Amino acid sequence: MDSFDEEDAASTPPPPSELSTSSASTKYAPSRFPDYEAWTIDKFERFPGFTICHDPSRERTWWWQFGFRMKDNRSQPHKIVWICERCFLRNRLKTTHYVFIASTAGGIVRHLSREHKVVPPSRQRTGPVSGNGGAQRNLLDMLHADPTNPRDQSLLSNLHSLFDPAVNQLLLLDWLTYHNLPFNLVNSERFRRLLLYNNPSLQEEQIPSDRTLVNLLTNEYNRARGPVHVLLQKARSMIHFTFDGWTSRQNASFLGINAHFVDRDWKQWRILLALPALRNRHTGAALADEVADTICAFGLQDRIGYYTLDNATNNDTAMEALAAEFDFDKDERRIRCAPHFLNLAVRAMMYGSKRDNFDELLAHWGDKDFMTEEDEQRQLSDAINELGTDDDFGTPSMEEDLELETAPEQSQDQCQVPEIINAEKVDKYRKFGPFGKLHNIGIALRMNSQLLEDFYEAQRQTAPTEPVLAWVQNVCTRWQSDEAMASRALLKRSAVNRMLSIIEERWVSQGGKEQDRPAILKENLSLEEWKVVATVQKILQPFKVASKQLQGEGISGKRSTSGGFDEYFQVVEMLLDHLELAVQGVIIEENDDHIMEEVHLFDDMDAKTRKLLKIYIKLGWKKLNDYYGKLTSTAYVAAVVFHPCKKWRTLEQLWNQLPSRQTSEWRKTYEGNLTRVWEEKYKDMAHEVACNAVSASESNSALDYIERRLAFSRSLVRPDSQERQSKRRKQSATLPVQDELDQYLSEPPVDNIAYKVDPIAWWRDVGAVRFPRLSYMAVDFLTIASSSAETERDFSSCGRMVTPLRCRLRRHIVAMAQCLPLQSGAPATADPVTGSTPGSIQAITVRCDGERARFTPWSVTSVKADHPIFSNFVPPIPRLIEVPLVFHRVGSQSADRADLDNQVITYLHIDSESGFAPPSWQSHIGTVLVARKDQKTLRPQHLEGVWMYCDHILDLFGDGEGAPTHMYRRQAFEEWWKDYCKEQKKLRRGTGGENDPDDWRAVQSPYVT
Repeated sequence: MDSFDEEDAASTPPPPSELSTSSASTKYAPSRFPDYEAWTIDKFERFPGFTICHDPSRERTWWWQFGFRMKDNRSQPHKIVWICERCFLRNRLKTTHYVFIASTAGGIVRHLSREHKVVPPSRQRTGPVSGNGGAQRNLLDMLHADPTNPRDQSLLSNLHSLFDPAVNQLLLLDWLTYHNLPFNLVNSERFRRLLLYNNPSLQEEQIPSDRTLVNLLTNEYNRARGPVHVLLQKARSMIHFTFDGWTSRQNASFLGINAHFVDRDWKQWRILLALPALRNRHTGAALADEVADTICAFGLQDRIGYYTLDNATNNDTAMEALAAEFDFDKDERRIRCAPHFLNLAVRAMMYGSKRDNFDELLAHWGDKDFMTEEDEQRQLSDAINELGTDDDFGTPSMEEDLELETAPEQSQDQCQVPEIINAEKVDKYRKFGPFGKLHNIGIALRMNSQLLEDFYEAQRQTAPTEPVLAWVQNVCTRWQSDEAMASRALLKRSAVNRMLSIIEERWVSQGGKEQDRPAILKENLSLEEWKVVATVQKILQPFKVASKQLQGEGISGKRSTSGGFDEYFQVVEMLLDHLELAVQGVIIEENDDHIMEEVHLFDDMDAKTRKLLKIYIKLGWKKLNDYYGKLTSTAYVAAVVFHPCKKWRTLEQLWNQLPSRQTSEWRKTYEGNLTRVWEEKYKDMAHEVACNAVSASESNSALDYIERRLAFSRSLVRPDSQERQSKRRKQSATLPVQDELDQYLSEPPVDNIAYKVDPIAWWRDVGAVRFPRLSYMAVDFLTIASSSAETERDFSSCGRMVTPLRCRLRRHIVAMAQCLPLQSGAPATADPVTGSTPGSIQAITVRCDGERARFTPWSVTSVKADHPIFSNFVPPIPRLIEVPLVFHRVGSQSADRADLDNQVITYLHIDSESGFAPPSWQSHIGTVLVARKDQKTLRPQHLEGVWMYCDHILDLFGDGEGAPTHMYRRQAFEEWWKDYCKEQKKLRRGTGGENDPDDWRAVQSPYVT
């Protein structure tokens, strides 16, 4: 059916869905049949032996609506024939010209085509159809336009010229790849009808097929590699990498390789460079080969930064191979994915390891419920390296003896807390204790739909006004899933208990036989077990906050999508401090008013449970401390030092809480390493003149919680420690200033909330001017990814594409589809971390004379809508011609430097009466940011046009006839613009698009934005 007439729609059933359509013959089933009452006696006389054989169930082919189905009884066996209705009604003499055997469809189709100009529906062009359900609307009908009216003619012409089929294909491809949709979606008849209905300018043949889109994908991917290569080569920072292997459920293996860097305009980028298929084992050598090939393909051998990887052993081997090939220190360049090892610490806390020696662990940690702070710090600091031999847990205290003797009996479904702590007992408690029960409840809900409905019904009964939520299951590969499961269970605790009551009541009503007792009833948690769940959830809560902070949000415009590397060190310190307090039975929580307060963990708990929970905490601390000892790379400390709001002060505050950090001379070691890197690589490097473009953004995040938590913890430190820290600060402040590094470190930290969240903004706005060489070193360390979360996000996206229904999709197509959204259009339309967002305005950076030798005279950038530039005044000429330009100085400003002159900006500020610019805009201007005060997009060609118009006005001033007031109006500028634009289109035919200053092919008026 290719029409939607109201009469037909009312009398015929809806067409079958495309999934049920089996062939072309049934796809265009006839909506009418010939009138068989036309067969009168005289008609039958012309066809002796013929009888009517009309059967709608068998007449499914489209041409049955144009002919009669008759049976020829003269032959054996009898034949079914098709008789053309039109020829029959015209009483054509030669019946052989319009009578065909029904099985010979080719003759019937040729007859209809030649004699009656009727073609199959599949070959018909979709024409305009009236009615609300039309597949395509004609522009004339939709607009009620008159083609003889010149105004309507102009309107129709403009509408047709504004639609570009090539752009439509690119948008379709972008939509399909971004949402991981199948390419053959565009072949759907319903999808094509939707496009044709929504766009009357679109013709059906302009809708691409799936093969066309795949070819377009290949072309766009190859086109994007060039701009990406240029962007990487011109990056301000080193190129840092994250990579990891992954296997889909259809056993398709890939290696995701991401690059992290800051470009020349201080935008943070994350680009998926490659997603090669892994056809061999995921060995370190195989991973290294693919990564090395990608690095060489983009020419990054001399720009390699740091690698942020998880703790898999094949990554260790890969780093050894890469270090040997590209000649770098593998230990220095290896950064450990923070959320990954935080999750390993939690896993060690919750599930331990077969290698854990509980006797040794217990002997060395002691069994005091309450210890002095000095003793606790000493034991915590020396725990792993100085193992003792005395098992203090062997002789409980008198209070604990009494508590153990008077403990109530446990129910048959409750797993008792072990009295003797060993691997076997602890493993049993983990499987059948409170968290084992929660895990089993989740498995039961997933496997049994009736139990799941019971859970939903229990939520509706216990909390009618609250939303019904699904169960959250803990998974070993999902970061902090144990905390998520505990949080959801505590939130729906009443519903869980009610669900188990419903199940038990149903079992009792059905006879209550023990052999029929539902297995899930064994997972009923006692009051004490719920206390354990709540306590462990409180212990795990800071790990969740830290993981979310260090893995980033993955959203463009939100700082780094992989987390801020400067937060890495203090987050680990915060978690160590958290566990060291927790083992004493105290944690620091934040209340609803964001005020930190101490909370006691073990209140109302028996001695056995306290002892076991301490073992949990100590196992987590042991694993976390093991990884803490592996953070030997200078980069971890350098990122904190080069944060303008932190510097050494933050590290001193952290280390001041544990004397072992101070006596190990960590600061002296790291200071020496920083100085060595500075002198070897950055101190004497050639640098570019600072060019700042965007103001710092202000935002609040989980970092606020971490800083408040650390600040509260510092308030608990002994006064003598604070005095030592104060003395160290005074001593460090008196260091002689020798170079940029010494000068930067000698200054106190910056107190600015905007730069606290975005330290790179300070180096862009301030540091690049005051410390030009040091700014490169700072950015190199601050742009390191603190996690490999982006690679995990790539794999999640890839998993949504490689579904069971698309298992035959070739791997290189998968790779191109995943890479293209993050590579296409670089640098104008790729996915910058802090690039153009819906809340940003396009502006132009106009560079001063000193920078034009290294940069283009002007370049496109973006600013936020609340940037201070929009509060500045509009100079006279732009104001009079109604192109409201505003200006903001962003570079160096010095009256002693002639290279800071900026003639373009001077001309744009000339006075309409005198022809002179104000003194402040005549010389030593520096680099300037230009935007439109109305916050519309400013194109480079428009800025050039206004500048040259001001130059033209200056020429008229030079003629000695005074101010050319006739030029100070919009109409005069529009007339001049038409001539100037026409001339430039002949001379300058760039290919970079509308933001290329030399591409004037499609430039429109500045008033059309």
